[in-house]
Amino acid sequence: MRVGVNGAGGRMGATVCLAVSLDPELELAAAVDPQTAGSEI
Repeated sequence: MRVGVNGAGGRMGATVCLAVSLDPELELAAAVDPQTAGSEI
């Protein structure tokens, strides 16, 4: 399953991104955060 995380730059969003990336059944398809626009997160 492909997953997108809105608010990926925050504490909870970063935790969700990590959990998704560690699950072999999930793919982190998008990570978005307006505070970190233009930066790699």
